[in-house]
Amino acid sequence: MSYLGVPLAYAIIDTSSILFGIRYKKDVFEIASEKYPLRKQLISDGIISELEKMASYKGTKANEAKIALKILRHKNLKVDNKTEYVDSWILDTASKNADSLVITNDTKLFKNLKSKGIEAKKLSKSGELR
Repeated sequence: MSYLGVPLAYAIIDTSSILFGIRYKKDVFEIASEKYPLRKQLISDGIISELEKMASYKGTKANEAKIALKILRHKNLKVDNKTEYVDSWILDTASKNADSLVITNDTKLFKNLKSKGIEAKKLSKSGELR
């Protein structure tokens, strides 16, 4: 993917960071926009599917997933229509798009990204990307 021959840089936002942000009342999308204004935010249909599945259950996680889905409906996000396994999609997309980064609170995915030289950040309880 490119714009006028220049590869697009994405801020790929994972389900775990969306839910973590909701739990601690932090808007991961707003935080990413402020810190990385030149990177287009990107999620996949697979992330939306994960949230829809979680929202169908009961409990705190289900409520967080419902809130996340409402937030996503009002955001101007690029949604990749690939529905494959989300972690594989994130690794593949981030490795193919220069200067992209991934925001995830999934420790296993975070370590996997770092081991492949892909920039990865976690959302902290205070709302910082580290």
